[in-house]
Amino acid sequence: MKKWLVIVPVALAVAAGITGVLIEWVYLSDYASHWWNEIPAFYLLYGLGSAAITLLIAKGLQRLLVQSEKGGES
Repeated sequence: MKKWLVIVPVALAVAAGITGVLIEWVYLSDYASHWWNEIPAFYLLYGLGSAAITLLIAKGLQRLLVQSEKGGES
């Protein structure tokens, strides 16, 4: 497997995470009207969790809806 297929997505994910935390720290520092704004990197973690749940649901739906060719007629 080519190393850049792993290095580039990981580097982009790290850069996006750092950027998100910096934007949250600068932009939302005075905006504390909700309890979750007090949690550091909340929006980063919320987005990561949402993406993971979406992928798990999609994988489950794929297993239900896509038929396997193993037991079919030849």
